[in-house]
Amino acid sequence: MGAGTSGFKEFTSGVIASDVLFAPWLDVLAGAERLPFRDNSFGNIVMFDVLHHLPSPAAFFAEASRLLTPGGRVVMVEPAITPVSWPLFLPLLPR
Repeated sequence: MGAGTSGFKEFTSGVIASDVLFAPWLDVLAGAERLPFRDNSFGNIVMFDVLHHLPSPAAFFAEASRLLTPGGRVVMVEPAITPVSWPLFLPLLPR
């Protein structure tokens, strides 16, 4: 989910890469709140630096509940902007 420029698919088999913006390496072009897959069709949904970009995180979690098999997981890595991390993120901000 939110594959963007990620190379995750290159290192893991069975990955379906999706995003809302087109890229040639994507498998699916769709928003996280409404995905074109059957109920209970995924064991895991993986997102790196995505959740804070979603217009409706609650709608995404409802969609994830629909898509995940029993025992399935949403695995996320989100940036933590804290006083300690701020100097690391500051150079990355658009100017």
